[in-house]
Amino acid sequence: MHALIIKYLYRLRASYWFVPAVMVVGAIALSIVTLWMDRTFGDAWLEHVPFLDANTPESARSVLAAIAGSMITVAGVTFSMTILSVSFAAAQFGPRLIGNFMRDRGNQVTLGTFIAAYVYCLMVIRSVRGAQELATSAGAAGAFQAFVPQISVLCGIALALSSVSVLIYFIHHVPETIDVSNISKSVGRELESSITTLFPEPIGATPEERERDRVERPALCKEEPHEVATAASGYLQAVDGDGLLELATERDLIVRLQYRPGDFATDSDLLLHVWPKDAVDDELESQLRACFAWGGERTPTQNTLFLVDQLVEIVARALSPGVNDPFTAIACLQWLERSLITLGERRTPGPFRYDDDGALRVISHAVPYSAFCERVFGQTRQYVAADRNASLATMQMLASLVLAQSDQDRRTVLLGHVDSLAEASQALLPLESDRELVRGRAERIHQMARDPDVVYEVREDEGWFGGSA
Repeated sequence: MHALIIKYLYRLRASYWFVPAVMVVGAIALSIVTLWMDRTFGDAWLEHVPFLDANTPESARSVLAAIAGSMITVAGVTFSMTILSVSFAAAQFGPRLIGNFMRDRGNQVTLGTFIAAYVYCLMVIRSVRGAQELATSAGAAGAFQAFVPQISVLCGIALALSSVSVLIYFIHHVPETIDVSNISKSVGRELESSITTLFPEPIGATPEERERDRVERPALCKEEPHEVATAASGYLQAVDGDGLLELATERDLIVRLQYRPGDFATDSDLLLHVWPKDAVDDELESQLRACFAWGGERTPTQNTLFLVDQLVEIVARALSPGVNDPFTAIACLQWLERSLITLGERRTPGPFRYDDDGALRVISHAVPYSAFCERVFGQTRQYVAADRNASLATMQMLASLVLAQSDQDRRTVLLGHVDSLAEASQALLPLESDRELVRGRAERIHQMARDPDVVYEVREDEGWFGGSA
């Protein structure tokens, strides 16, 4: 059930109606409170505030009607501007970024502010009564006095002034949200945060921890397992790891996961291997499946590679012949570099999870460092290698990653991508001078990886690595 909660919390966050709906409910509650205050305190307090004048029934209606009409009009305009910006971003940078705009809290609060002000005025304006109206409804002229909610009207004016401020903010905010620099920065920071969350342990784990990760599977895992099918089609959006571990501990099971968040499966695919086979019944299968949440799209929840793909997609589109914008691609590559440096400082979690007594309960392989590098450099290579500026920027990026990486296996992975990019550039770059430049950068990266003194020479004499000062 925890996986479903994660899934629906993401949906609420990505929805364009939840925050405005909450603000509308708040506006209704505010109208009830202010009307109660008006009925309780009346309008005698206005005599002690020299810069405030009491409203007549007609003026109160006019003010509230003007505010309500203008707010609903502006709400329609802001909604149209938001849809236009989302459509532009989807066409320019890729449809997988639509969710980022839908989750934008500024857009949600802006729409909610205008609608909330509109609803508040509607709730208040119905309570305004003149003496003649009350007398007519009572059947006795002059039997009642007029009721003008002075506090409620002032609160409505305050909401209108606040809405003007929000409108100014929104006009400034919309161009910011479709600026590719801000888009890449937003995705890049979310990617780095996701890496920090999913890979919490830094490199340098104790020998006991490393040995624990390499422990052999118990003999039970060599027996024939029970196979649990997915019973759902779509993308795996969330896994309740703690719930799965608790269930395996309670029922004395060992569970082997076959899918990570972001993977696509059909309803007949194998989801889990469970040992011992005889311990699994229909009820347990349902409980195990409840630890997984499926949906029709990939989400960044527990899926770091999806955020990588978002930046990679911008790179691919920016370097396409129809766009030809290498500097946008370079900006995305730089944020990917920052995230890969963070990832390079983290230890890939081991595949085994244990209960409090040290018994193996769950087997699940995390995304290895090499898979991240392949996702970044492998998917962009054909686009980057055909552009001189992007090729040189990627070589600089790889040089920074190689020198920042202390693990020799990971450094070997990065040097392999250096060679692959150099080879692809030789085939795709049209000018021999550019091919020679890229080839020379690749050779220098290998030299820097072997000899620290070369790093100083490159920094001082060549100026393409380590800053431009």
